[in-house]
Amino acid sequence: MPSLIVYGDSGMGKSMLVDKFKADCAAGCAAVTSLMRVHQMMTRRADQVLAPLDLTFARYELLVRLYFREGSLPLNQLGKELQIHQTSITSLVDRLEKQGLIKRTPRGRAATAAAFSHLGLAAPDGLGQALF
Repeated sequence: MPSLIVYGDSGMGKSMLVDKFKADCAAGCAAVTSLMRVHQMMTRRADQVLAPLDLTFARYELLVRLYFREGSLPLNQLGKELQIHQTSITSLVDRLEKQGLIKRTPRGRAATAAAFSHLGLAAPDGLGQALF
């Protein structure tokens, strides 16, 4: 991580400080880029494994989240836990609902929850075996 040095106090010229800053930033950017590439490769592989089940990793992740939260969660809570925008949650729930794996259930005046359908109740165990 670049250290903050006040020009004139370091004994280095301005160009040396700029070069040091660039070198420190380049190393950090390389590390972040490497992590993002690993994430992309793992997600792509998970999608390949889940494709025969007509699932993506994102949909699988939502199903697993429901499984570990007793089969039902409000949509806004799913968005927070999965750290994705509400529009994306709606899209995922729409797709899983069309597949018959989950259903929307009203929860209070303004809230809607996603819950396993009868078909979806058995899905996470079989999906977990397929993925791992």
